[in-house]
Amino acid sequence: MKPINQQYLLSQLARTLHQQTHMVNESFLDRDHDAMHAPSRSGGWSIVQCLAHLNSYSAYYLPRLEQQLSQPGIANATGMFRSSWLGRFFTNMMDPAQSKSRYKAHRLHVPGSDADAAEVTRAFIHHQETLLRCMDLCADKNLRKIRIPMSVAPMIKINAGDLIQFLIMHQERHIQQALRNLEKHTIA
Repeated sequence: MKPINQQYLLSQLARTLHQQTHMVNESFLDRDHDAMHAPSRSGGWSIVQCLAHLNSYSAYYLPRLEQQLSQPGIANATGMFRSSWLGRFFTNMMDPAQSKSRYKAHRLHVPGSDADAAEVTRAFIHHQETLLRCMDLCADKNLRKIRIPMSVAPMIKINAGDLIQFLIMHQERHIQQALRNLEKHTIA
């Protein structure tokens, strides 16, 4: 993969993040309990479980990303970013346009079924605001030098640019899943 202008990449990711936040805010924030907790007809998660799953990733990764971004000495001399093979693999794995496979969530990120829907939705929106602030801090950083341990395998570290792409693509996958659940609940 060729290097990409880091500012362009971050602006594209920020646009997607804004769209996701708007979609969640509009579609789920004031939904009734039954719609948010109805299990998927295909045996998958409810809407609140999809969002709680995403919140578990954000709760792990965002504090670590913020901490790493606050470290001095990681200026980006070139302004370019190139994904690692591992980052591309995980991001493509989560891309609903590229992978129709279903994956079993790691036990650390399996959501419960009884969470308060409004609280989970507000937490999701708060995490998006935090991720957006992190992305603003990334503007002049070398994203390949910032390395975050993976939640499911801490001995493996992923660079900040790949992590942000993964988080946003992972969100896209589960927001689409939640929207399908909402459509099925509305039609029923």
